[in-house]
Amino acid sequence: MEHEQTWIVTVSHTHIEQISSVVTSLEHTGLQVQQVLSTLGQVIGRAPEEKVEELKHVDGVESVDAEGQFKAL
Repeated sequence: MEHEQTWIVTVSHTHIEQISSVVTSLEHTGLQVQQVLSTLGQVIGRAPEEKVEELKHVDGVESVDAEGQFKAL
């Protein structure tokens, strides 16, 4: 069984208006979408770590980061 992790996917500013299409592509690639933050251009979801490289290559994705990597200043 693959270990799933929560990922924060940042959508490129050039694709924010098409975020629903990006979300659909992410789901087809294996991301179980939990939340879409349209205004911020972020999608939060779960997927195995082995899927990260595929998720990074979805059209419109700027970055894919593990949840918890961010610290408040």
